[in-house]
Amino acid sequence: MMRSNKHRLVFNLRWLGYMALVSILLSLCFGCGKKADSKSADRKPDSQLNIYALDWIRESGFEAAVLKEFGLKNDTAVNLITFPDLTSLLQALEENSQGSGADLVLGLDNTMALGDSLTRYFTPAEGIDRSAISYEIPQPDKSPLLPYAFGNLVFVYNQKMFPEPPRSFGELQDSRFYNQLAVCDPKSSGLGRGILLWSVALFGDSGYDQLWQSLRKNVRKVYPRPSEAYDALRKGECGLMLGFHSTAAWIAELNPPENQFRFVNPQEGSFLYVESAALCADAPNPKPALKFLQYLIGNKAQQQVIYKLGLMPVNGRTPLPLSYSSLPLSIYSLNDRLPKYDPAANLSAWIRRWDELFLLRAGI
Repeated sequence: MMRSNKHRLVFNLRWLGYMALVSILLSLCFGCGKKADSKSADRKPDSQLNIYALDWIRESGFEAAVLKEFGLKNDTAVNLITFPDLTSLLQALEENSQGSGADLVLGLDNTMALGDSLTRYFTPAEGIDRSAISYEIPQPDKSPLLPYAFGNLVFVYNQKMFPEPPRSFGELQDSRFYNQLAVCDPKSSGLGRGILLWSVALFGDSGYDQLWQSLRKNVRKVYPRPSEAYDALRKGECGLMLGFHSTAAWIAELNPPENQFRFVNPQEGSFLYVESAALCADAPNPKPALKFLQYLIGNKAQQQVIYKLGLMPVNGRTPLPLSYSSLPLSIYSLNDRLPKYDPAANLSAWIRRWDELFLLRAGI
C-alpha cells in the first residue's frame, strides 16, 4: 500500500513538472509573438507618398481600393489630402509654391488644364510606359498630365419616364422636358465645366448663351457635384441629365435592378472629358510617386476607375463588365473646335455669364 502511494506521489510530481515546463514554453512562445507583433506595429513603411485629390476620390471608395492597396503592396505610407473642388486644390498648390509637400495630384481634368495653365505646378513623369493607353485619349508632347479616366458627354435619361428621349440639343429644349434636366455647376465640378465648354464648342462664344437661355426652363437644378445629380436621377427627381456615356451602365453595374437608364449621343456631337494625374514639380518623394503613376494605369487600378469613379479606363486592355458591352468604342467629339474660342482666356467670363443666367431663376 505504501509503495502504491509512493508511486502515485512520484507520478504526480513528474506530472506537475511537465505542466510547469509546458507553461514556461507557452509563455515564451506567446511572449515572442507579442514582441514580434509589437515590433511589426512599430515599424515604419519604407517610403511615403503625399497625394492631393478631390473629395470624390475618398467618398467613392477609390482611395480604399487603389491608394491603400498600392501602399500595402509597396510598403508605402500613402497620405491623401482632399479638397472640395479643383480650384481650391490648385490654390493650395499656389499658396505653398515653395513646397506644398505634395508628390502628385489626382483629378486634373481637361476642362481646367487649358493651354499651359498648369505647367508651373507639375513636371513630366519620365519613364512611365504609356503604351496601353487608348489612342483616342489625347497625350500632347511634353505634357505633365497622365490620363487615367475618361468619359464622353451625352444625354443620360430614364427610359421609364421618357420612352422617346431627345436626340439633339434642339429637341432637348422641348417643353415636354420642362423642369426635368439635371446639370452640374461649372464653378465646382469638372463635369459642369465640361458641359459649359461642350456648349461653346457646339455653338460658339455667343451661341452658347442663347442655348442656355432656351434650356433654362427645363433645368430642374444646378448641382454642385456630380454625385448629387446622380442621386437625383436615381431617385426619379429628374428624368434627364447631362452626364457621361458610362453613367447608365455604371448605375446598372452597382445595382442591377436600376436598369432603366440609357444614354443618347446627340446628333450635334459629344465632348471628351479626361481626368489625369501629375507629378508635382517639387515632389519630395518622386520615386514612389512615379511607381504609383505606373500602377494607376495598370489593369487592377483601371478596373476601379470603372467601379468607383463611374468613368471609362484609359487602358485599352482593361476587361470591362458585361453591362458595359454595348458602349461604343469611340464617339465623335468636338473638342478640336474649342481652341479657336481661347478657353484659357475666356472660361472665367463664360462661367460668370452662366451664373447670371441661372441666378435669374429662383430655386436653381
